[in-house]
Amino acid sequence: GRRYLLLYLILKIRNVLSKGTIFSRVKIRILSKIYSRWFGFGINNPDKNRVYMFHNISLDCTNVDEFISSKNGFENFLLQELKSRKAVNIDAILDGKRSFSVSFDDGYEGVYLYALPDLKELKVPYTIFVTYDFLNKEGYLTINQLMEMNKDSLCTIGAHTLSHSMLRYNKESRKD
Repeated sequence: GRRYLLLYLILKIRNVLSKGTIFSRVKIRILSKIYSRWFGFGINNPDKNRVYMFHNISLDCTNVDEFISSKNGFENFLLQELKSRKAVNIDAILDGKRSFSVSFDDGYEGVYLYALPDLKELKVPYTIFVTYDFLNKEGYLTINQLMEMNKDSLCTIGAHTLSHSMLRYNKESRKD
């Protein structure tokens, strides 16, 4: 229903953005306003729900362009959000108002080392989308860490990809 339509429209917006023309950026702003009103999302409206995606949490480094937050920055972010919003599992993000959900992409080890203690202490549900081939590689979660997270009732584990290859550049996935 409506959730799948929203996902389709978001992917369509992403496709338009990737083309990068001035016309497409204007078109995206107009579409975003229409979709935010229709689906009830919007960054300027305090009643709207939000999903926050991070790649990694670092001990002391923040890189906004790569969706990396420092441990202290992440903790402060959670505390600020919890003042005005309810933390919910990503499955429930469309069910209420003034709620937020936290997700992590790729399965970086910093999530386990630096984010997990704050998430548990503050009882914030979280989703981690794992890239299977990255498990047990340097800087990424080990299978044991992932299994420990799986036991946490606050955790939802999702599959991101198998190898995170860029399919549009992969000759095997294209039919020219």
